[in-house]
Amino acid sequence: MRRLKLSRLGGLKNGRAASGRALASGTLATLLALAGAGTAWAHQDPPACSGTGVAITFEALRNDGSPIDLSETVTECELLTYRAMLAKSTAGNPCAFEGGTITITTPDGVAHDVTPSGGVPCVGGTVAGGCGATSSTSNTATYSVRPQDVASGEVTAQVDYMAAFSHTRAMEEPDVPSAHTELANTVEFCPADTQCTDNFCDPAKSNGVQLGVCSSTDTSGRCDDGVACTTDTCDAVNGCQHSPNNGACDDGVACTTDTCDVVNGCQHSPNNGACDDGVACTTDTCTAQGCQHSPNNGACDDGFSCTTDTCDAVNGCQHGRNDATCSDSNACTDDGCDPSNTLHDPTTGCVYTTRTCSDSDPCTNDSCDPATGNCMHTGKCNDNNECTNDFCDAAGTCAHTNVADGSPCTDTDGDACTTPACQAGCCNQRASVNTTSCPITNCSIMYPFSSSDPRTNVTFNESEVLRTFNPMGGVPATPGLTIKLWYNDEHAMVLGVSKVSVKTSSGTTTTNYPLSSLCATPGTGCAQANPQVGTTALNGDQSGTDTNACTGFPDLCDRPIFPSLFVTDITDPNQTSKAGDWQSGGTPIPPSAVFGSWKSVTKLIDKTKNPPAVTLTTAADPGTKNHWNLGPGSDPVPKHCSVSLGTACKVNADCGGTQTCVQPADEGYGAEARWSVDDLVGDGTLIAGHSYRLEFMVHDGDQNKTGGDVGENCVNIRILTGSSSCP
Repeated sequence: MRRLKLSRLGGLKNGRAASGRALASGTLATLLALAGAGTAWAHQDPPACSGTGVAITFEALRNDGSPIDLSETVTECELLTYRAMLAKSTAGNPCAFEGGTITITTPDGVAHDVTPSGGVPCVGGTVAGGCGATSSTSNTATYSVRPQDVASGEVTAQVDYMAAFSHTRAMEEPDVPSAHTELANTVEFCPADTQCTDNFCDPAKSNGVQLGVCSSTDTSGRCDDGVACTTDTCDAVNGCQHSPNNGACDDGVACTTDTCDVVNGCQHSPNNGACDDGVACTTDTCTAQGCQHSPNNGACDDGFSCTTDTCDAVNGCQHGRNDATCSDSNACTDDGCDPSNTLHDPTTGCVYTTRTCSDSDPCTNDSCDPATGNCMHTGKCNDNNECTNDFCDAAGTCAHTNVADGSPCTDTDGDACTTPACQAGCCNQRASVNTTSCPITNCSIMYPFSSSDPRTNVTFNESEVLRTFNPMGGVPATPGLTIKLWYNDEHAMVLGVSKVSVKTSSGTTTTNYPLSSLCATPGTGCAQANPQVGTTALNGDQSGTDTNACTGFPDLCDRPIFPSLFVTDITDPNQTSKAGDWQSGGTPIPPSAVFGSWKSVTKLIDKTKNPPAVTLTTAADPGTKNHWNLGPGSDPVPKHCSVSLGTACKVNADCGGTQTCVQPADEGYGAEARWSVDDLVGDGTLIAGHSYRLEFMVHDGDQNKTGGDVGENCVNIRILTGSSSCP
């Protein structure tokens, strides 16, 4: 069955309506008409015509020129000829059209320009207007059906027409009308091959109507199986048949059974029963030379590998013992072949007698050295743990007590940053941190500075919103270490971009991104593990970055607006590397937890302006200020000396002189962002035995400085190796 597809094409061209219609046909034609309103112009043809319209008839022809009806099929290699005819639409009063291109795309995907050699004449107007033609027939495109072009049992061609112009106004309207349609023909494949025939489609064979029809070759001769004793025939239903003829296989030997095997030919099966000589350990066989009687040592096998089994024609089976085969290479056993011994090995027949080495001491383990045969006596209470003392009483009962905690033990992790010691009876490789043998350099942010990369010279406005952080300088990464920064400002911290709107001349498209919301009591602080921080894209319209830019480097200097951590491996010899910093294009990592108070930012990109204008709008601050109340699970805000702001302290005495130990400044809204070092090690970001520079940044809640308000700093850490706990 043939499938017919039609497409309606239309749209706006130079501000005026363009329309088209298409007619697809085999023996059946279908009409599609489109028309648009027109305005009367001096050169309209016909007068008072309205809009444009074209009807296109599309048909496939057989080799004799006859059209292929919708109910007919084509063969898998048939030669088809496609042609199309254009005419004025019958719907409404469309204007005349002319020129342009007619393209037929055959099912193999090849596009053929079938525009008539003289071009498409002016069709659908008046003789007076020079448009007296009523139709135009295309050139033809030929195509031979190919199995690889068949989809859902059909091959599909299509025709497209785009006029040069139509007579709708005083000035011709270009590129209208247009039309498109498709024509699908059902493919009928040739019958499957049989053993007696090969069926195929012959593209050079004709039945007078079609070129490319099914053909076949008689292959019954292939049934010869090369077996002389079979009768070979070819059955139209069951294929090759091979009947055995046993009479053709007689070899003249009385003790063989002669048969014809359809695969292997004549077979002569010996009848050994006819050759029995009454001797138990001889093998009696029938061969082509008659009966044969051979000694069969295998018939005398007693099942033991240490005996030599032979067949004697007079005395029957004999079993000689071979002690040499019983050696187990163990000097602590006496070895021999003795199947009659009840302790023999059931497979070999060997007997192994173990030497006794007991010293009658309950506190020793007694054994024999298999290499020398010497007896050995070792203490049985040794647990091979250097962090325990081992004891054995007169009854042979073992006891173990832990050595004193802090006692030295063997260093197995090779990490110069750790010193092992016994703890609770176990050698803890991280009993203490050895900063003398493994100094960790302090981190200095070092920006801004001038270089060939403009990012290094970016100033971080209002960096003081990052009030403090912990740890500072350089530290070993003991278990449970977290990187923490504390934010405080007159506006709540920005957690991320929750919505991006892109405005173009055709409208505005908005994309929303998940961002963790505050709890119901922001005044006392909120807590959120693994917070959602909005869009984390770093480039393009949907990026979650601020508006910072560097002259001559568009979209190069924008910073992630969510609290971010950047990682640089500074393991020797890369101690001064900053390759993973934001300034070097590093990848930001969102925090593993946030506390306190925060809010979102929305982003608008106005592409109706040149260059596009980017606007960040911060959400309203929470109605209640939380100050330094950061919520459940948060870390205490580190204090610093009142004058020496970079000096951490816990009490006034830590500062000396007249200074006091105070909390960082409180302008109303406080927050903490935290990154778990254990999580970063667990996901492979940080590797044991390596040192890292960790840069972090946070944006404030008004973003009123050019490029955005943001603070940054850094800390160096060393990831320890070895185990920190005992089994």
